[in-house]
Amino acid sequence: MYASAWIKCHQPAVFAAALLNSQPLGFYAPAQIVRDAQDHGVSVRPIDVNHSTWDCTLEDEGAVLRLGMRMIKGFKECDADAIADVVKRRGAFDSPFLLWKASGASTSAMRALARADAFRSMNLDRRHALGKCRRFTVNRCRFWTSPRRWFAMCHCRVRRMWMR
Repeated sequence: MYASAWIKCHQPAVFAAALLNSQPLGFYAPAQIVRDAQDHGVSVRPIDVNHSTWDCTLEDEGAVLRLGMRMIKGFKECDADAIADVVKRRGAFDSPFLLWKASGASTSAMRALARADAFRSMNLDRRHALGKCRRFTVNRCRFWTSPRRWFAMCHCRVRRMWMR
């Protein structure tokens, strides 16, 4: 008890990062923890695809708290790790599409990042980023590339329906 009180008093950014990375605690919402950290003089930076990792981290020698991708509801750790790894290897990206292709993150993860306004370093606001991420499609099946194959597939389905 005394140790956590000392850390909160003397290292409020460290305390806030530790609490946020331990969520869900059950009694303090993340917004309350962030607000308390700001009240104690901690500068808080938002989630950003080019700077954030899964966990909340400290920047500028512990003076600034960077929110992590774990704060996004429904976001998966594997997607956050893939994005953070590719940014670490290749540097900052300037396009959500290039980041999506390079990281292999799911389209739902990219849309969640857009809804969380995490593309600010790419000079995209929430609405424009979401519009760009909605255009991402996964070409999982090359069957549709040829009209002849498409008609053959339709013919097979129709034949199966009539044979039942």
